[in-house]
Amino acid sequence: MRTQIQFLEHFFKKGEIDEIWITFPDPRPKEKDEKRRLIAPRFLAIFQNLLKPDGWLRFKTDNTELFNYTLKLINQNRMSIKNLAFTHDLYDSEYVFEHYGIKTKYERKFAALGETIKYLKFQFQ
Repeated sequence: MRTQIQFLEHFFKKGEIDEIWITFPDPRPKEKDEKRRLIAPRFLAIFQNLLKPDGWLRFKTDNTELFNYTLKLINQNRMSIKNLAFTHDLYDSEYVFEHYGIKTKYERKFAALGETIKYLKFQFQ
């Protein structure tokens, strides 16, 4: 059985989750796929509903275009977001210990190729 992300709200109650980590999602670079990106507005609304007050959304990627898209999207919705912090190089930043030393297969792969790992975190208001 394959679970679809849009059904996430069927598995958790409103305000039940402390943190949501989105790590190395498919960047879906085609414009027509923008709505299917895990950081797209419709998914952000789901995440906001599921996070506890003052819960954190954390995001890691090697994809610069996806990271810049995400920052742009967040800045467009600045009224509903607080405590935004980000870096374009996680391993050369003050946030390096926030990922608990956990590295995905893709993270190891792209870091070995010299790609910096981008990271951001924020809370919903």
